Amino acid sequence: MRALPVSISAAIQADTTFAVFADQECGLVGRTLSLSSGSKSYFVTTADACGWGTSLGPIWLVTTNQKGIAGVILYAGGYSLDVIPSRYSTKDVVIKYEAGGRIRSSRYHFEGKKYVPRGVLNKP
Repeated sequence: MRALPVSISAAIQADTTFAVFADQECGLVGRTLSLSSGSKSYFVTTADACGWGTSLGPIWLVTTNQKGIAGVILYAGGYSLDVIPSRYSTKDVVIKYEAGGRIRSSRYHFEGKKYVPRGVLNKP
């Protein structure tokens, strides 16, 4: 994970989901992702596990539009993110987290402007 472009950090810091992490003065780190052809997206979390729970940290996906304006397209909690193929032009993502002593996975699908939950998968 690396430092982010200023526009990406600013988009997250302006989002209401960042308020609790701003109070803790959390920094942000991330990396680029390929979610669709022709766009640059970022996977972002807090630096040094700032504000993380036992096995749950903040995860943001941010992308820029054709005018270069960055916006948050997903906010969730978890400890890992996988990009998976979709039958649509934008790939789905799976976020893993632990709840009730079990590893769970939530799948998210892009619905034009944001990612929305598609289902929860439980693992024994």
